[in-house]
Amino acid sequence: MLFDIVASLTNKFGKDWINFDPETFPILLPKTNEYSMEIINALLVLIVSDAGWNNPFIFENIVDALNENSVIPEIVTKPSLLEIAFTIKEMNSLRRIPFGEDVKKYIAAIAMDELFIVLPEELSFADKYMEHQESDLAKKLLSLRKNLQSKELSDATAFDIQYGKLLSFV
Repeated sequence: MLFDIVASLTNKFGKDWINFDPETFPILLPKTNEYSMEIINALLVLIVSDAGWNNPFIFENIVDALNENSVIPEIVTKPSLLEIAFTIKEMNSLRRIPFGEDVKKYIAAIAMDELFIVLPEELSFADKYMEHQESDLAKKLLSLRKNLQSKELSDATAFDIQYGKLLSFV
């Protein structure tokens, strides 16, 4: 999605669109709705800085924008883990930058609030901040996640397949 938007904006305005002020886009694209403008603003942040990977407040605003939720910087919105996973997939398609510790903690806090014991593989970079990391159940689930990644589909049991479906909601 993000790559397509970059290509479309570059095709329409050339590479200089990255230097446009955010207030310019409503003038240049008058028929564009509020959510599309928020996606463009999030995209600009992701292209010109690493703040989305390091600042949990900016990360949350990017999650909201890419999931077509209203972006209200002054309010903590607490997006779902599914929305976070989608956003991370999109961010990684644009640039691969390691996430900062504060964003990892934020992701783990959202996951624990949603009663996750372990994170799906796509979000495993935040595992160390999961509260139940040392519990027997968490260790078993982490082991299953690791084993499932190394199996061929033909070797997988019914449980492995169902567990894989659970972990691959992205």
